[in-house]
Amino acid sequence: MQEKKVDVIILAAGKGARMKAEKNKMFLTLQGIPVLYRTLSQFNDFFRVDRIILVVRPGEENDINEMLEEFGPLRKIEPIVLGGKERYDSVKNGLQYLLDHRSADLVMVHDGARPFVTESLLERFFTGIEEKEVLLPVMPIFETVRKKLAEGKTRTVDRESLFVMQTPQAFHFNSIEQVFFSIEEGVFNPTDEASYFEHLNYTVRMVEGEKWNIKITTQDDLTWAQCLLTGYPDLKIQADLNI
Repeated sequence: MQEKKVDVIILAAGKGARMKAEKNKMFLTLQGIPVLYRTLSQFNDFFRVDRIILVVRPGEENDINEMLEEFGPLRKIEPIVLGGKERYDSVKNGLQYLLDHRSADLVMVHDGARPFVTESLLERFFTGIEEKEVLLPVMPIFETVRKKLAEGKTRTVDRESLFVMQTPQAFHFNSIEQVFFSIEEGVFNPTDEASYFEHLNYTVRMVEGEKWNIKITTQDDLTWAQCLLTGYPDLKIQADLNI
């Protein structure tokens, strides 16, 4: 696996309604640099990445191009792919691009709103991934978790068996047709790439995630991201932090 390369699909086509901002959360800035540009830069600088397929919301192509002109071109980005109505539609559009243009050995799908993915995390995916499996980073849950039941009752859930999922999620190029395009449209509504593999009884394998690999979804997330950069101004893909 040492010499294998990866193509990365970056999803930036969401509405970002929970952010309650006037513009797409991807264009909100962290110390003057857009969240999306930081995410793209992380993968552009990772030596194993061959190409970056950026999936954007229809109508925002000019905004993306203006961002790249202002902050500098990233050589690994392919022509922009338009997203769909739901997340899985956008993923499939990105995967179809790879089918049409041939891919590297591995494919990763990553949220554009996760700008702090590190090299140390990405390297964990190159440990002998099998053809019919997907790898995904997870984090354990340390807080007590309660489940809401009927009639306003709640009960404690065993957190030892629960994990918070992150991206990127990785799989072999050959899995695109075998997994993602083999399921009849409308049979189920996948929430992430692992859902496809799970639906076909293929292997979903977890790797250790990182607590600073946060997804910027709300204003609180944006504030936390600013705090991370304030404490670690050189937070880049090479970082090996002990927060």
